[in-house]
Amino acid sequence: MGLQFPAGRRRAARERLLATAGLALLAAPDAGAVRRIAAAATAELLGLPAPAEGGELELTGEELVPPEARDALGILRAQVALALDRADLAAELVRRASVDPLTGLANRAAFARHLRESLADLAQSGPARALLLL
Repeated sequence: MGLQFPAGRRRAARERLLATAGLALLAAPDAGAVRRIAAAATAELLGLPAPAEGGELELTGEELVPPEARDALGILRAQVALALDRADLAAELVRRASVDPLTGLANRAAFARHLRESLADLAQSGPARALLLL
């Protein structure tokens, strides 16, 4: 492979970070997770401390972004946009699977899922309750 100079090592590290962040973004279950992964990856690209849980990363000027990190941030931005779109589509699929399109009310599958969850909660909580189906 030959010798890598510091700039080459930094470029390789950025590429590894982008690949790792891309995989994590694909596995993110929702938009909140996408935002947390994006903030952590951005902080790492810029050499900043990772934001606290639920915290945000805020930059106020271009002078804070080293020129060699700008391309990597552009790639990360594209990955995050795709991951957010995927998370939105997944949430929409879950909603469509649970709601009748004509009435907008919960469908039979949603009722059955909610009933199973409620019965499991009742089994753990103790007091007897009744269910009336009309």
